[in-house]
Amino acid sequence: MSTSNTWASYWTRVIPAWSVCGIAILLVCSFLVQPYGKGEPGRRHGAATVWQFVLGFYTVALHILSILFPARVCYALGHVIKEIKENAALANDRRYVSNIQTVETEKGTAPAPLFVILLPAYKEDMGTLEETLRVLASHAQARHCYHIYLAMEEKEEKSAMKAQTLIDTFRRCFYRMSFTIHPLGIPGEAQGKSSNESWAAKQACMDYSEELAKQNVIITTMDGQSHPTQSNEAL
Repeated sequence: MSTSNTWASYWTRVIPAWSVCGIAILLVCSFLVQPYGKGEPGRRHGAATVWQFVLGFYTVALHILSILFPARVCYALGHVIKEIKENAALANDRRYVSNIQTVETEKGTAPAPLFVILLPAYKEDMGTLEETLRVLASHAQARHCYHIYLAMEEKEEKSAMKAQTLIDTFRRCFYRMSFTIHPLGIPGEAQGKSSNESWAAKQACMDYSEELAKQNVIITTMDGQSHPTQSNEAL
């Protein structure tokens, strides 16, 4: 052990004892030697002595430290917990990546299986959609196997801008993100959630039209308020 560490360990042990001794000396000097301050005996309004000033400041300093110390401990614990979670997530992600299989298609390499998730978002609140995407992004396979389709409706104003904002925010959390705009006035079609999902599913099928890609694509749909677990069965 180095000399500096030895001295640091020594002072860490003796400072509390010296502090108690110092407080005892200040109490004696403040309330026994000169209990009335600089005034005459029997007069309570004399000016405070140096010892009394030092005792007051030291007491205030100890109270401040008594607040700062647990606050520092709480901050340190929070930091440690955050680091543990990040390291655990990174280790889990590495284990998952090592088990990922890929297939070669005409458009390049694709993961197998690939989860295509259709997310109808007609007039859904942005906060609700962001929360749902954060839950999906927390899955270990999200960055490697999730292709998110935001199924928007043409009759919703600024739906494309809304979808693009979400994609810009979460694009790094998933394998891919896309959005579709379900048009109005398709002959023989009733407007609704199912027709919107059908339109998005058709787009997904066109994106993965190759036979080899189809064999490894799992298409599922979910509501904007859904919070599925990480297991594939939940999807």
